[in-house]
Amino acid sequence: PTEFEWEIAARGVDRRYYPWGNTFDEKKCNVKQSGIRTTTPVGTYKDNVSPYGCYDMCGNVAEWVQDWYKAYPGSDQTSPDFGEKYKVLRGGSYFSESGFRTYERSKDDPTTWTNAHYGFRCAISDSEVQKQGGQ
Repeated sequence: PTEFEWEIAARGVDRRYYPWGNTFDEKKCNVKQSGIRTTTPVGTYKDNVSPYGCYDMCGNVAEWVQDWYKAYPGSDQTSPDFGEKYKVLRGGSYFSESGFRTYERSKDDPTTWTNAHYGFRCAISDSEVQKQGGQ
């Protein structure tokens, strides 16, 4: 998904901090304080479901999105890291500290994609679903 699609799927239209609401709860996700120190199967945390039914969008593995690390449209923010060198990661991982927020974005060089705490999520556009005859 794009970064925007990922964020809506994780936070909903009410823009909550976490898939389950606005208060962090380390018992609802796989983060550093969980002490697991590795990935867990999708759906392990039944309370870590977004308003759109997506699991594990907070913790477990940080997820690559389609977008390059650039300023958001309309922003005057600048950074030497902006451009087409880094890809955006969202959602945090089992290395993330307790209390980070789902909307926090990070970045990494695509040449390092073989990292145990990075992952990705597959998505299909609504127009593609319609072309396939789905609903």
